Amino acid sequence: METNETVVNIQPAEVSRSSDHLPIPEMPLTPINEQAIFESRRALHRIKALKPLEITRMDESLSDTLPNNPNIWQLNSTVYDVVKRTCQPIITHARATPEIRAQRRIKKMEAKIQLARQKASRIQCVIEYQIQGTPFTRRVRKTAAELRRNHHTLNQGILLAAKQHYIDRIKVLMISKRQLAEKTKAIMENKMFREKPGRLFSPPMAQIENPPTTEEVENFWKDLYGEVRPLRYNTPALEQFKVFAQNHRTANEPKHQITEEEVQQALQGTKNFSAPGPDCINAYWWKKLTSTHLHLARIFDTWLHGNQQIPSWVVEGRTVLIPKSGDLSQPKNYRPITCLNACYKIFTRILYARLLSAIKTALDEIHEQRGSKRGVAGCKENLLIDRSITQDSMQYQRNLSMAWIDYRKAFDSTSHELILRLLRTLEAPEAVVDCIERLMPLWKTRVCINNGTTKICTDAIQLRRGVFQGDSLSPLLFCISLLPLSIALRNTRGYKCGKPGIRGHKVTHLFYMDDLKLYTAGERDLKISLRIVEEFTSAIGMELGLNKCAVIHLKRGRNENYGEDVQLVDGSTIQKLTDDETYTYLGIEQRHFQETQKVKDSLCERYRKRLRQIWSSSLSGVNKTLATNILATPIITYSFGVIKWTENELHQLDVITRKMMHMEKSLHTKSSVPRLYLPREQGGRGLLSLESLHQRVILSTAYTLLKTQDPLLVMVRDHEKEEIGGFIFKEAKKAANKLNLIFDLQRQHPESITEHSATQVVNRIRSAQNRRFLQNHVEKPVHGAFYNIMTQQQLSERLSFAFLRSSGLRSETEGFILACQDGVYGSLVYRSRIMGQQIEDIRCRACHQAPETLWHILSACPTYAASAYTQRHNAALRVIYYHLHHMHGFDETPVLPQTPKEIESLVENETTKIYWNYPFQAFGQIRANRPDIVLRI
Repeated sequence: METNETVVNIQPAEVSRSSDHLPIPEMPLTPINEQAIFESRRALHRIKALKPLEITRMDESLSDTLPNNPNIWQLNSTVYDVVKRTCQPIITHARATPEIRAQRRIKKMEAKIQLARQKASRIQCVIEYQIQGTPFTRRVRKTAAELRRNHHTLNQGILLAAKQHYIDRIKVLMISKRQLAEKTKAIMENKMFREKPGRLFSPPMAQIENPPTTEEVENFWKDLYGEVRPLRYNTPALEQFKVFAQNHRTANEPKHQITEEEVQQALQGTKNFSAPGPDCINAYWWKKLTSTHLHLARIFDTWLHGNQQIPSWVVEGRTVLIPKSGDLSQPKNYRPITCLNACYKIFTRILYARLLSAIKTALDEIHEQRGSKRGVAGCKENLLIDRSITQDSMQYQRNLSMAWIDYRKAFDSTSHELILRLLRTLEAPEAVVDCIERLMPLWKTRVCINNGTTKICTDAIQLRRGVFQGDSLSPLLFCISLLPLSIALRNTRGYKCGKPGIRGHKVTHLFYMDDLKLYTAGERDLKISLRIVEEFTSAIGMELGLNKCAVIHLKRGRNENYGEDVQLVDGSTIQKLTDDETYTYLGIEQRHFQETQKVKDSLCERYRKRLRQIWSSSLSGVNKTLATNILATPIITYSFGVIKWTENELHQLDVITRKMMHMEKSLHTKSSVPRLYLPREQGGRGLLSLESLHQRVILSTAYTLLKTQDPLLVMVRDHEKEEIGGFIFKEAKKAANKLNLIFDLQRQHPESITEHSATQVVNRIRSAQNRRFLQNHVEKPVHGAFYNIMTQQQLSERLSFAFLRSSGLRSETEGFILACQDGVYGSLVYRSRIMGQQIEDIRCRACHQAPETLWHILSACPTYAASAYTQRHNAALRVIYYHLHHMHGFDETPVLPQTPKEIESLVENETTKIYWNYPFQAFGQIRANRPDIVLRI
């Protein structure tokens, strides 16, 4: 399905910057190659210089430029050209970035260091010749003549002094170079963290010494994507699914046209600056240029109802191969990540929302599949269910057989024909199904490998099977392709949980996307379930990754090397786990139960390593805290509710965090601990305590279990209520008591958190924890003194702690300031009265008049009044001065207050005079005739 709509007679470089509007791209008489145009483009990354008003002007310019009903190529080209035209002058004429200027200075310093070393070496050479009494060679004679011209003598003492001068200069330059390099590193790391936090501490990509050739890559992915295997529709799983779908239909309302609101909702869920597709336009520009939303809605609606062909370039992606382990000369040892055009991802997100709404009844009824569902913590819920099953087997000494199933290249091998058939079986909206059917022949991608120096890129490869992994719709389509297997496995015997005589909960399997785990009451039943899996997998043209599959058999709840390997119908074998082997299921190591202590040790080691990376980095104080919260704590919090953590274990992890901060000079040993976990708006560091997070997660999990109607989670709830291996409700009660909240398991108390909405519960828990931290801090006589003074003098909390919300302060500076506010600075009075040290004289060591308290040093010492206090006073006033300087037109661009230059006593223009520390004449004698700043208009 090719179309000639994709042509334009304008190149980005042809845009005139002097004109207010761009020419409208028109449809030419002959088609052109869109790929060639895309290759000439470059990504429109975040432009810090653009302000909201400038983006508004861009949007207005775009609205005036576009015709009444632009097609998608005209819209795409005009958006790119408008953004490029606006940003290009900024990029071209902008000053060099701080890191570039610093790198230039480093190169100059290196040249100076090299020159100083040469001169010192030459002087040493002359001295050695003089000591040995050896006649000078031609080169040494030339050096000696130069030294005689500079120093008028070749006296050894003078030459040694000259050599020492150069050595000292080298030392100074080396120190300056190191400091500048550290500053440059800090700038670059903070910039990278702001843009892509996860990439800062990710391991560097492995260097590919012997990458596969373009032909090998293209042949491998063509064989994978291009091989269409026939489907066998007579398989029982598909017949059973047909009956299930007829009994679980959603009453679909007739859908109206795609509206501008739907486009805006779809844009809300997209990331601003994720890697763009071949058209090089980030989702950010589609979000901000709101005049495009109505046009997108109109174009998408024509695509949905088939009134207009979908251009092939819209759907084409760019697949980047990321190296995995193994032989990197083999294309199979790479993980594909597909970058799709943002406009296509917006469209498929709308299709995803409509399709999910249409098949909600059937999809929600299949509780075993927890992938691609909204509002479902799929991995964690599957792990909770899995833990309940294994604990039930061990507690009641029941037989249990389990199998972990892995699919080979699952997303890349699912059948398009199967997806369309299942969508029609589910009676999904006809317009949506037909649209997906029209999209599938257009699914193409170019596979790329970047080796740093060379880039391998194939021609466009058509996806005759498999789905993309870069949009919202593809995961849902993949999950739909495996729904018949869930229905077929439901009809097996499975495993029944519950008390003896009341085993009312049946579990046959759990799915999270393509991660499948089977449960049966014995080895024989497991073979039946595996036969169903094998038959369905073969019928739909997929394959099992047998090297990543495993089985295990428990006899009376114990793993006593019971059972054998399972042989499949085709003769292949799934190996049984040995006593010393484990299987990693959804990130948690398992055998016949979850390896609790082993998992804890592994998580703690990863947590320590990540903490060390963060707090030894050059990030600013606020960024180090953010990095800890979003990159380190999730390593531990993922296991909360799945693995039982004791209060002492969590407390020790928090202690490790504080020790790491202290080792990196970011936290005083005697600083207030509760203040560390307060939000920055309230004067804290904003760090997340693992103990508090555990309380929050446990209460939220318990709330979910009490409210749920999901049969599998109801089984978990009943298991937890028995408290036989369960701990969630018990821990939730303890957490609620600590926070002065009410957690009623019977849901009879009107003030119980179980009687509120999920959002209200989270807010109440967070507020209770913050109140507890603030109360513990304020009640301390030394640590809480600063807060009490603020309350007594009615000072603004927002303004007093504004410095903590800035991203510029180093963590060491933050720690020092907060230590001073906490009153733990090492003054003589603190060391004598608080720390109990024997100090005879506690008077100030500078003025020898008053006791040396922190408040005396900061504002009452007469020795510092004439120097340090004045400098501090002037530094604060420089901010006001330069603000007035810019506001009244003395400089076009704002001058940074910390700019190291002297301020003139008087500056004036046609309308304004500004006086700085100017001595005014008066009739009578006045004590102070130098006001700080005087503005005359």
